[in-house]
Amino acid sequence: MPSALERDRLSASIQLRMGSAPLRLAPLGMASLLLGTQAKAGRSQGLFIAGFGAHGEDPSEAAGTIHSPGDLAEDEPVWTLAEFWYEQAFFADRAGVLVGFFAVDSEFDVRETAEAFLNDGFGTGLELGETGRNVDSAFALGGLGVRGRLAATPDIDLRAAVVEGIPGELDDPVALGLELDRDEGVLMIAEAEWRPAGYRFLRLALGGWHYTTDFERIDGGAEADGTSGLYAFAEGVIFTEPGRDDQGLSGFVRVGRADETVNRFGGYRAAGLVYTGLVPGRPEDLTGLGISSVQNGDDFIDAAEGPLEHRETVFELTHRIRLRPWLAVQPSIQYARNPETDPGIEDNWTAGIRVAVEF
Repeated sequence: MPSALERDRLSASIQLRMGSAPLRLAPLGMASLLLGTQAKAGRSQGLFIAGFGAHGEDPSEAAGTIHSPGDLAEDEPVWTLAEFWYEQAFFADRAGVLVGFFAVDSEFDVRETAEAFLNDGFGTGLELGETGRNVDSAFALGGLGVRGRLAATPDIDLRAAVVEGIPGELDDPVALGLELDRDEGVLMIAEAEWRPAGYRFLRLALGGWHYTTDFERIDGGAEADGTSGLYAFAEGVIFTEPGRDDQGLSGFVRVGRADETVNRFGGYRAAGLVYTGLVPGRPEDLTGLGISSVQNGDDFIDAAEGPLEHRETVFELTHRIRLRPWLAVQPSIQYARNPETDPGIEDNWTAGIRVAVEF
């Protein structure tokens, strides 16, 4: 799922499972338009409109994995208005309020270093991204809500949002719609970010979320009154090459926990390393190695009819090649261990390539 930093891109991807499965072609596209005073006045305010289109098959169907090998994939062809909101800034842009159809993953649980990877496990943590009665309000499906932000100090940013609990429609998960109902509740999410002074790039963040609607318990008991979770991450520059602040090694680590009584996944963790300019003469190319692992909750394992593994883990090695200022090609190879946590599915490899055109 693309972050706000990636929404000015049109891209296409090809995913290929290495083995007996056929080639899976998944052309994807997205477009966005930002209207307002941001560029003119240097303030984060204005009207934002984003559209998203995807045609092809979700590569995870071929790989048999919880993780989708491509972070832009959808289960079926879709062309939709993804976001539509207005933000007003205050106090010389130290604070702001946003109202409209808003994708939570554009600002919460966002790690810039992790955007180098294609697998969707490196986006929103799966213990959060797989929650809700119609998934969380994440791109490409925005929910009606309000978000506030505040630069509490030069080093600390606070943000919080309240979004409708069931974005879109239950019978059409990718349809942008508005059907408010008391029973759907809301998703509340908040995050605090600390950027310690004295570092070129270092971010530490702690977040929490809660749904207010009732959920069916996995163990078949009485409905649970809401569900919650916590997550934390750190990312930053590990070292830079002598005389080149824009080249070197960066890394991130992310952990999360979710209520296991109603959610399949109780835990998630991920980490990755990204080197900018590893190949001599290619200062803008990115090379990344990452690991993402999601854990079944105890209640889900106890309720399962057959044996299950506790975790599915995916490793990804990727390299983004900047061919032109507006064109990049990114091959990726991924290895999935314990796919779908089903002992009957063999570990497998997935190869893919993304072509990105930037405007």
